[in-house]
Amino acid sequence: MPKLSIYDITQPELFRLICAYTAIRDPAIRTEFLTTLEAWAQDQWVRGG
Repeated sequence: MPKLSIYDITQPELFRLICAYTAIRDPAIRTEFLTTLEAWAQDQWVRGG
């Protein structure tokens, strides 16, 4: 399956992340979820994908 970006995320994986995010109702947990994803993405960028 083709990858979407340098982060090596497939379309089904991206769909699951979006579904997980939209299922979270607590704003604090949503913020934590996005912060975790951002940290992971930055780590992937630094490592070169």
